[in-house]
Order: sequence, then structure tokens, then C-alpha cells
Amino acid sequence: MISGDPTKTFYIGRILGETLTAGDIVALTGNWVQEKPALPRELREVLCPGGLSDHQSTFTLVNEYPGRLNLIHLDVYRLASSRDLQDLGYEEFFFGKGVTVIEWAEKIQDIIPENPYRSRWLTWTRTNEVLI
Repeated sequence: MISGDPTKTFYIGRILGETLTAGDIVALTGNWVQEKPALPRELREVLCPGGLSDHQSTFTLVNEYPGRLNLIHLDVYRLASSRDLQDLGYEEFFFGKGVTVIEWAEKIQDIIPENPYRSRWLTWTRTNEVLI
């Protein structure tokens, strides 16, 4: 799937959100620009309807949203490396009972499980397209 605007990105988030199961990880990488909030927000709407849809995690490392499947949203932009997650017990995020969405996942790719059935990598290109 390729998206070049926030509306299409919401649609991708809806489709993806409906297919996710407990233990899945969505790793987001690349140049975000204006589409940054679109996909995590739509995943939150699908997995946690009626939740805090307008909440943004801009300066928060970890947000958890209860719902059909709990959604753990990690924004690791301000981390230097995966070592910064060691004290948080990051394994609970990756091997828990919910879905984990990681923004700026390239910063911690060395600790993200490599199981292709559990980890889905989405990349933003320079032209703001989402590549899945």
C-alpha cells in the first residue's frame, strides 16, 4: 500500500488496525512530516474506540490506551539508542497482551523482535508515502 496524504494514511491505519492481534508490533520509520499522527491515531480509534483520540504523545515516551486490544504507543524520537529503554522493562511492551506501535523505530531496531508475523515495518519516504 502507498499513501501520499493523511486521508489515505487513516485508511491504511483502519485496515491495519482491524488485522492486528495481541502481541503484534507496528514499527514506524522514516520521514513523517504531516502524516506522523495519522496512522497511530487511526490505530487508536480502531483498537480503543471512544478513547483519547485527540491526545498526542509528543513529549511522552510511552502511552497506553485500553480497548479491544490494549495499545501501547512508544515515541522513541528523543532516545539516543535502545539502551535508554533498558530501565523501562521494554520486553513487557513487545511481549505483552496488546499491540505496540513504535514511532522512530529505526532508533531501537536492534531490540525489536524479528518475527515477520508479529512485526510490521512501515516506512515514510521523502515524498510522504507510506510503504508497507
